Amino acid sequence: SGGPSFGTARSLCLSALPSRRSALGTMGCGESKEAPKKDDKKKGGTDSAANDEAKDRKNAANENKEYQAKMEFLATVPLMKRLPKDQHPLVAGACIIQDFPKGATIIKQGDSGDELFVIRSGEAAVHIKDDSGESKQVARLMGGDYFGEIA
Repeated sequence: SGGPSFGTARSLCLSALPSRRSALGTMGCGESKEAPKKDDKKKGGTDSAANDEAKDRKNAANENKEYQAKMEFLATVPLMKRLPKDQHPLVAGACIIQDFPKGATIIKQGDSGDELFVIRSGEAAVHIKDDSGESKQVARLMGGDYFGEIA
C-alpha cells in the first residue's frame, strides 16, 4: 500500500476549504446565551447557570489556545508562508488536529482525496508500489512537511 504511513505523529488535516463567505461565518466566539432571569435565582437556577458559564469559559479558553497554537504552527510551514497573512486565520479555522499511531496508513497511492496533511510532530514514511507490486520507501517526512491533495 503506497502512501504515507506514520511513526507516531500528530498532524493538521485540512479538508477541502469552505468558500470564504461560509468560513468567515463560522469564525467567532460561538453562540451568545441569554442571561438568566432574576426569577431563576429563586428556583436555584443560578448554580446551574454559573456552572454552565464556567464550563463555557473554560471551553472557549481551550479553543482559543488550540487556535493560537495552529496559527503559530502554520506560520512556520513553508507552504503557508506563500499564503497572504490575512488568509492564515481561515486555514487555521479549517484545520483539524489528528493523531496517528505508529505504522498507520494515512492515504494510499491512487486514492482520490480532498485533504492536505501537514505534519506537526513526528515523522511519516512515504512508500510507493513499483511495477512488480513491491512497496518501496521514497521519502521520510518530518514536522512542517505536507502530503495529500494540494490541487
